[in-house]
Amino acid sequence: MSSIRAQRTTSPKRSFWVVVSVSVAAVLWPLTARAVIQVEQPLREMIFGKTEFVFVAKVSKLDPKRPAMLLTPSEQLKGKSPWEKMAVSLKGEEKDLPKLLKRLADDLPLVVFVTKPSEDKYHAMAYTNGTWFDMLGYVDGEAVRWAFVQCQPNFRRTFRGTTDELTEVVKLAVARKKAPPPIDKKASPGLGPEIGEQAKAVGKK
Repeated sequence: MSSIRAQRTTSPKRSFWVVVSVSVAAVLWPLTARAVIQVEQPLREMIFGKTEFVFVAKVSKLDPKRPAMLLTPSEQLKGKSPWEKMAVSLKGEEKDLPKLLKRLADDLPLVVFVTKPSEDKYHAMAYTNGTWFDMLGYVDGEAVRWAFVQCQPNFRRTFRGTTDELTEVVKLAVARKKAPPPIDKKASPGLGPEIGEQAKAVGKK
């Protein structure tokens, strides 16, 4: 009876964080062997290659202490995302986590490219204002357990404009109105500006 009471008294607000906590062990154990992707991909390949979905997602809730975030897909750019919510554990590459957290915030939009390399796994490349990072999603019954892997500084050569600019590039490419830009081999690897610097840049416009 006590377990039943516990289930009944768990609030909906906490259920998201419970899902994230339960999924951490299942998702993170294979991540330690992954490394920064050394060969960046052309944006055309990311849009038209093996990518199943491309969509804009909003950071509905960011909790740096856990750390975790909740993504809500909002605008479908290619295909239709099967997820209404994406609970993401941020316990990935330790050295990258502080950098990523400085570039995330509540209500921040991301462009997300999703492939499915196997029946039980998804891979996502996410982009926000010059910063690329990847996530893995492991299929667990009807759910998908997502986890941050690490930042991908080499993908600055793929694209390094604003999130809105990338959204427009993808829209035009999918509509066959304009080809996406090629790789910029002169661009240096790195990450986009931190949230505070982004706000200053907008204020100057």
